[in-house]
Amino acid sequence: MAILVTGAAGFVALNIVEHLLSAGRDVVGLDRIPMPSRATRDFAALPGRFTPIGGSILSAADLSRALTIAPIKAVIHCAVITAGVARETSDPETIVAVNI
Repeated sequence: MAILVTGAAGFVALNIVEHLLSAGRDVVGLDRIPMPSRATRDFAALPGRFTPIGGSILSAADLSRALTIAPIKAVIHCAVITAGVARETSDPETIVAVNI
């Protein structure tokens, strides 16, 4: 059983993924940005198995793909938008949708 980590390429999520892989867990990582090449290289050396999925948590199709690529036991939600005042004013719906 795998653990799905959303926002897998983010700072906090990278550390969570590394910890899970070090413990031998299978991890599916969903993010709209590519994984850093160093993380991909380092994760390959760990005992767990990492499966990156490119996509957005706001896309039902991307979420479905991430949830069905492997049997998922748990989800750790790390996807987040850290916004400034301008973006909070112009696009609050997306910020709430991603962060919650």
